[in-house]
Amino acid sequence: FIRLTNDKRIEAKMDLITDDGTGLKLYSTPNNEALQDLSLSVNHFNLGELAKVIPYMPNITGFLHGDVHYVQSDSLTHAISTDLGVKEMTYNGAAMGNVGANVVYLPNSDGTHFVDGIITHNGNEIVLLNGMYYQEEQEGKINASAQVQRLPLSLANAFIPDGMAEMKGYIVGEMEMNGAITAPLLTGLVATDSMHLESAPYNIHLRFPNDTIKVQESIIDLDRIEAYSLGENPLTLDGTIDCRNLEEIALQMNVRAQNYKLIDAPKTKSAVAYGKAFVDLSGFLRGTLNNLTMRGRLNVLGNTDLTYVLKDSPLTVEDQLSDLVTFMDFSDTTNVQTDVTKQEFIDMQIALNIEQAAQVHCLLSESGSDYINLEGGGDLNMTYDTQNGLRLNGRYTIIKGDMNYTVMPVVGSKHFGITNGSYVEFHGNIMNPSLNISATERVKTSVNENNVPRTVAFDVGLHISQTLENMGLEFTLEAPEDLSAQNQLASMSNEERGRVAVTMLATGMYITDLTSSGGFSTTNTLNTYLQNEINQLVGMAQNTINVNIGIENSTTETGNTATDYSFSFAKRFWGNRITLIVGGKVRSGADAQNTGQSIIDNVSLEYRLDQNATRYVKLYYDRNYESLLEGELTEMGAGVVFRRKTDKLSELFLFKNKKKNTLPQRPLNGILTGKTPGRAPAQDSTTIQKQ
Repeated sequence: FIRLTNDKRIEAKMDLITDDGTGLKLYSTPNNEALQDLSLSVNHFNLGELAKVIPYMPNITGFLHGDVHYVQSDSLTHAISTDLGVKEMTYNGAAMGNVGANVVYLPNSDGTHFVDGIITHNGNEIVLLNGMYYQEEQEGKINASAQVQRLPLSLANAFIPDGMAEMKGYIVGEMEMNGAITAPLLTGLVATDSMHLESAPYNIHLRFPNDTIKVQESIIDLDRIEAYSLGENPLTLDGTIDCRNLEEIALQMNVRAQNYKLIDAPKTKSAVAYGKAFVDLSGFLRGTLNNLTMRGRLNVLGNTDLTYVLKDSPLTVEDQLSDLVTFMDFSDTTNVQTDVTKQEFIDMQIALNIEQAAQVHCLLSESGSDYINLEGGGDLNMTYDTQNGLRLNGRYTIIKGDMNYTVMPVVGSKHFGITNGSYVEFHGNIMNPSLNISATERVKTSVNENNVPRTVAFDVGLHISQTLENMGLEFTLEAPEDLSAQNQLASMSNEERGRVAVTMLATGMYITDLTSSGGFSTTNTLNTYLQNEINQLVGMAQNTINVNIGIENSTTETGNTATDYSFSFAKRFWGNRITLIVGGKVRSGADAQNTGQSIIDNVSLEYRLDQNATRYVKLYYDRNYESLLEGELTEMGAGVVFRRKTDKLSELFLFKNKKKNTLPQRPLNGILTGKTPGRAPAQDSTTIQKQ
């Protein structure tokens, strides 16, 4: 029952209990010294079921239990005490453990309010709160303090979207809050203990050494906070965060890192990025959260070898019916109210430099059968503002590259080598760059001329031009080693030459209206299909080793038919500075015993002398069976390769590296001297350059 008496007291005794143990109790306690004494008890209350029926309630699950006690001594004196807890609590799907709160609230007749509370986690006290609020003239004042006792940072994981990152460790400290309720001032210390930040999808692991952050009158002094990844060089954050005006939080922050190993992780099932990534970073943040200026420079170093898995690839040909049926929402949206938001201004300029030796691998499918391997670099400039959004300008030039792509479901995958000098150029819109990419595959097939067959090596591939949104695709076909076949291709139109190229990709045969082959070679088609299947199986078995198997039919000088079985093996060592390539070919047929063949025909060992991929030393052995002048020809020796971008011929002989500007060239508030206004310089700029 619940009864309201004549003297305005509430008397209650109500028990609501369900079969699963959920209970809600409301009862009054006889108390002659108080006008009112009520208690509310909750047991095993399922918050997840409650969130389904209450609109806009956060996604919280767990079982609520505890008591709320209300005592009224007189008409102006009240007291509220709570002892509530949530078992097996989750927020947005992230586990938070058992969380509890024990709070006492005492409002007094003179207008003062006292609060004393304890927050627990898994039975341990983590935060102690106490404070007082009082009215002074026309403005409220607050005087409060908090003691943090090993607060687990894992509680913050519930507020990180989609599980992109995970925090570990603890923080301890003391904090005091004094001043007006509209602009209180914070003073205290916060210390970190075994703090880590990990991102499993991107294989990022950051470790923060134990440090103390000072807060003086709501100004947070970072004082060279260091974050270590997997190397010995730290990423340094230095500056201040001014929180005196919560509506205009001001930032003055410098960021600096040199030869920073951002990623160094093996491939895992859930990883989106793996491999190694090394960067140089320098920059600063200035302004408020509503008017922020960002300047910086990011260098991707040449010893980077990173693989990115494209989970939702738009280039796959495996799902041809995904857009056959689409569902549309035709509900009326004319009455949608537009929210009025505060205008914000962000000015960001970041110079992005990718060294030429940096390698990027993009898996177009999770199985790894379709992929693109790129080695190249360029200078780009990334900007962002509220009017134009994110924009990118510059050119990324490809030095080396190859791609394995499923052209058609029936044909299977094809392996193309990307031509040196291909590039992707950005003109502002980051999603619509200009493309100039050529990729070819060497195919040897038989060509009949005057009923005499001969083997011709073709370069068949594709050329991508124009922009990404209006992409031009052209199939190309050339015969660089055969003048007669090249002249025949030159006499064709682009449409006819493209049709012959597609036919060669599908069947491995050279079929035109001018050829007199007169038939369709089933052997070449089966060899092409078998070669694709073998390469796919080898690639799935050894993802870290580049192995290719080839099967080709050819016609010898005597008119006999021979089958060549070739293989190539490539492997990189020591941070991709050493490249080993081994290849060979075995021929079967009537003339096979006269070629003096061996299993290994070519070996090359290449060593990169610097990170910028400008100097190489190469040892090689090559046995060529198809020399037109000398027949079988064997070459071996050593060579030195110099690669350099120059404006003058004399610059080819300058081998000294130019000094890199690790800091932005635009001076702002003493950033180039390593000084922050009002603070002692942490480090001289000359020292920074030497490091």
